[in-house]
Amino acid sequence: MSVSTLSVFLDHTRVGHVTRADGPSRFSYDPEYLANEEFIPVSLSFRSSPAPQTQRVTQAWLQGILPANEQARTTIARRAGVRPTDLLGLLAEVGLDCPGAVRLCQPGEESALIERGGDLRPMSDDAIADRLAVMAEAGDNWIIPGDESWSLGGAQSKFTLTRRGDAWYRPLGGVASTHVVKEGAPGVRLQALNEHVCLSALRQIGMETVRSEYREFDDRPAILVERFDRLHGTDGTIRRLHQEDLCQGLAQVSAYERRGGPTVQMISQLLRSQVGEESNQRFVEALIANYALGAPDGHARNYSILLLPGGRAVLAPLYDVASALPYRVADQQGGRLVMREVAMNIGGERRFGFVQRSHWLKLFATCGVDPDWGLSRVAGIAAALPGAVSGALAEVGTRAADQLAERFLPAIEHHCVVTGDQASTA
Repeated sequence: MSVSTLSVFLDHTRVGHVTRADGPSRFSYDPEYLANEEFIPVSLSFRSSPAPQTQRVTQAWLQGILPANEQARTTIARRAGVRPTDLLGLLAEVGLDCPGAVRLCQPGEESALIERGGDLRPMSDDAIADRLAVMAEAGDNWIIPGDESWSLGGAQSKFTLTRRGDAWYRPLGGVASTHVVKEGAPGVRLQALNEHVCLSALRQIGMETVRSEYREFDDRPAILVERFDRLHGTDGTIRRLHQEDLCQGLAQVSAYERRGGPTVQMISQLLRSQVGEESNQRFVEALIANYALGAPDGHARNYSILLLPGGRAVLAPLYDVASALPYRVADQQGGRLVMREVAMNIGGERRFGFVQRSHWLKLFATCGVDPDWGLSRVAGIAAALPGAVSGALAEVGTRAADQLAERFLPAIEHHCVVTGDQASTA
């Protein structure tokens, strides 16, 4: 069924609508919402005006709400009876619980969003194991049951759960999820554990990351990531916090710099002009940490901005960070690791093991941060990470953690020594 209009909410507040006439869709704010003292922009790329946004920025924003995986979109399209390219049709089907506070529905269904409708269905450990098994069998093709109406960005298969105390539930209708569950990238051994360990290690050295836990459900590994865009009230209510990824904030569709996506310079300019110097500095620290970890997938969709009332914004906690170091034996060429590349270049260099002091200095100049501070952070992060990774693995304390440690620890110790040495040599 063709959909021409969707109402757009931030949590339970209507903020505007998306319409499609003779071409791609265009978002428009409701004038009443623009006058609201608690106004929160839907996207930093949108003008604060009742006039319709351009097709380009609307399309970029919509793309970030949906899975990047084409097979997943095909599955949703089949369920909705629309084409996989019909973004409004897809979101009419799965738009009740999206990234950030965004929620979308057809105009006649607005009461469900305003009245906080929905349901929670208990999920036992066995049921979660079954869901993971179905997800593994489907491979890249996400499975979203017909009674669930959530959407998440990214390419990796995942599903949502809501936690109440120590119990897990399937959120149905308009109920807010609190966690994202992933088994790990297909074909990459121990990847869910890898991600959990990397996030835990970064948090141990003082960086702000999402909180996660690693579990095995009937021997099926999973990382359960607590959503940073949810706020738990003392009365048990869950409030959605608005966020958008940096592709949406810059009105870009491609995530990867080498495919025309956002560059370090573009991101830093956005953060300095519309978010704040502290967030810009945290972004530079994240670039350093991704390099020191050997994490290749730190593209623009894996950074987000929390958009808060009163026009405030802040870089969100880090998420989707996993190292490539355990998965390839390093060739030695002058003491350098030869392996995959970092997603965003560092002063013109993207190969792990090849970033020199001169590259770091170019990066710091591009981002407008103090070079002495930057070099100090490279040295500090490189020195602290191996011990933090070791501690995070020991904290998990499973056979899988021992197996990952055999691959991970020697590689990261070597890589961090090289990183620190090269940054300190003029």
